[in-house]
Amino acid sequence: MTAPWFLRRPDRYQRELVAGRALPLCLLRAKGGEPVWQGNVQVDGKDHFLHLQYPADFPNRPPIVWETQACVPSVVNDGPTFHQMVNGALCLYTVGRGPRSWNPDYTVADVLERYREFRRMADAGQHTNEHGDNLVDVVGAPSPWAVILPPSLAEALTLPGTSGRLRLRRGHGVSLIVDAVWPEGRADPIQTDIRAWLPSLSDPPDVVEGRWLRAPDGPWRTQANALRSLSERSRRANEPPPAAELFVRGSCAPGDALAVFHPGTVFNSKLPVVTSSAARVVDLSTALFARVDGALPDRDKLSGATAVFVGLGSLGGSMAVHLARSGVGRFHLFDPDMLEPENVCRHAADLGALYAPKVHAVQMAILRRNPHAEVYMEAASPLWDGPPRAQAAFHALLGRPSTILVVTTADDQVERSLNDLAVQAGTPAIYASVLGEASYGRVFRVLPGRTACYQCILDEQTESPAAHPFLELESGSVEPRFAGYRQPGMAGIGIDVEQVAVVAARLALQTLGGPLSLGYPDAHGDHFLLGFREGWIFDHPLQVAKQRYARRAGCPVCSEQKQEIGKETVALEKILADPARLWAGVTLVGTSVKEGDPGGGS
Repeated sequence: MTAPWFLRRPDRYQRELVAGRALPLCLLRAKGGEPVWQGNVQVDGKDHFLHLQYPADFPNRPPIVWETQACVPSVVNDGPTFHQMVNGALCLYTVGRGPRSWNPDYTVADVLERYREFRRMADAGQHTNEHGDNLVDVVGAPSPWAVILPPSLAEALTLPGTSGRLRLRRGHGVSLIVDAVWPEGRADPIQTDIRAWLPSLSDPPDVVEGRWLRAPDGPWRTQANALRSLSERSRRANEPPPAAELFVRGSCAPGDALAVFHPGTVFNSKLPVVTSSAARVVDLSTALFARVDGALPDRDKLSGATAVFVGLGSLGGSMAVHLARSGVGRFHLFDPDMLEPENVCRHAADLGALYAPKVHAVQMAILRRNPHAEVYMEAASPLWDGPPRAQAAFHALLGRPSTILVVTTADDQVERSLNDLAVQAGTPAIYASVLGEASYGRVFRVLPGRTACYQCILDEQTESPAAHPFLELESGSVEPRFAGYRQPGMAGIGIDVEQVAVVAARLALQTLGGPLSLGYPDAHGDHFLLGFREGWIFDHPLQVAKQRYARRAGCPVCSEQKQEIGKETVALEKILADPARLWAGVTLVGTSVKEGDPGGGS
């Protein structure tokens, strides 16, 4: 265990003691314990009892200061100053390196002087709310609980009426989401669709019943008694206070809704005193992409785009999540495999999806980032080895506008077939794979009619194997393939896989963005190799190489040149089209088919 700060910095500790000699404070330190200061400090003739404790990383952070009753650990309520934290300590310094920030050279004497400044301002009522919506002009102590109001319910609370009930659902952490309100005298609630919030709610969903009340205008802290009276009148006699009360004024604009929590009533949080916090009106669909829209103003166009994924392993799963975060609105997922334990440390899903089909695991990962996305799943291959339903669904997607195919199977046989189908349908495709033990990555796209297709690239690599050392012959085979392909359970670090996923997802987004006029800068190339180890064509890790491949005039997949049919082929077609071939060599029951008599006799 690391030694405490005063043993690691004895010279700094000595400075603190020297500074403390001139102060009305007493140093308390049990044998082997931490140094603590206590004492009575006068400010303008008034006594104030302080307790100062050093944090473990002092002097990087300032001492922690509590104002208590004399010699009693009962903390004085300084909530109206906006400078008291949830644990009762005073916030005397701003964060950062500004003029009112903590300086590691300060001593306990500087802390005491800052407290006196704080106390004089507090006595004069000069403190203002410097925290915006994070800490409103509160009643009671500031609370860590965040109450979220969907816009439709915020509007409902402005309807005529003075009070009613409400229902809150607990999210992960310390958030509460209002999902229903009952105006006084109304049996049926006014509800909102909170499906978008579901991934953020606790499971099972904890529910809290509360009340809402209309409040008069004016600062919250000057209305503490009035709000308490209003709350008491709204409840029946001898009824315990609800877990939470929501006071609403005005039009529910920021700062017009205050949530008040009573001691020990919210999910066994053991709140020691009445606490409160601002209620936030949050439109989730807008807030989720607020920062994305700052860089991609036309991001909403992506809501109508479709990404078709074949392969949802660590590479495909991460790509799907990256596109969901960017705003792509529709996903069709194809993969027959399940999420195994060895997948988890590299996959976008976690242990919560263990042994689930990968398409379901990725669906949940997508919806946790973009709850408005549409996700369709087929736990099957879309090719010849898949069920007819999956094949039909896949073929129906090809050729649709604003659609891109993403292939991460790293199986050249599958990729050949998908390339053929996508080129014929005119659907752009992204192919991504990791090579070796995720030592290298390969990302390229095929734009039908514009770039070399997958078959063009394979043919060129076959003709020049020395230039492509990752192309090798299987034992007993004359057809080259990529080393590392068709090897289940390939090793590799997730960080390297993720780098391939990021580049491939960016290339996919750029490819979608062109027809949609997103204004997202396109790549100057279509085929990229990434190196995470020294070797091959890379002299050190973290390099990207761009390769150029031209469309091949004779490519059997993407060539637009028509080939003439030879005379021998025409003659062979004529022979093979002879109807007599239908009955050649067939013996019918009770008769025979003679040569020259295709119809036979009866």
